[in-house]
Amino acid sequence: MSNNDKSVVSRLRKLISEGAYAPGERLGEVAVAEQLGVSRTPVRLAFRTLEQEGLLQQAGKRGFMVREFTQADVHCAVEVRGVLEGLAARRLAEQGLSPSVDKELKFWIQKEKTNRQRVSCRVRYQSME
Repeated sequence: MSNNDKSVVSRLRKLISEGAYAPGERLGEVAVAEQLGVSRTPVRLAFRTLEQEGLLQQAGKRGFMVREFTQADVHCAVEVRGVLEGLAARRLAEQGLSPSVDKELKFWIQKEKTNRQRVSCRVRYQSME
C-alpha cells in the first residue's frame, strides 16, 4: 500500500470516527474520492481496509456503509481492552521496563501533559472573552 493509499485510509478513518459520516450512512466511491481530492482507486482500497477493521460493512452487492455499533459491541470492546491492559501490566511487572521503552513512554507522557496544558490554556482564554 502506497503512502497516498495509507493517507486516504487515515483520513477516511478520522472522518468516520469524528462523525462526518453517520452510522448506517452509505458511502460512494465517487463522492468520497471527490471530497478527499483523490482518484477512486485509493478510496476503493481504503473501503476494503476499513471493512477489515470493522468500521465499514458491505451494503448489498455494491458499496459500503458506516457500521453501526451496539451497546453490546462497545461493552465487548471495553472488556477486551481491560483484559489486554491487565496482561500488559502483568508482563511489565514480570519482565521490567527496557531503557528504550522507558524513554518512549516518558516522551508520550510529556507530550500528553503538553497537550492538556494547551487545551487548559485555550479553555481559560475562551472563558475570559
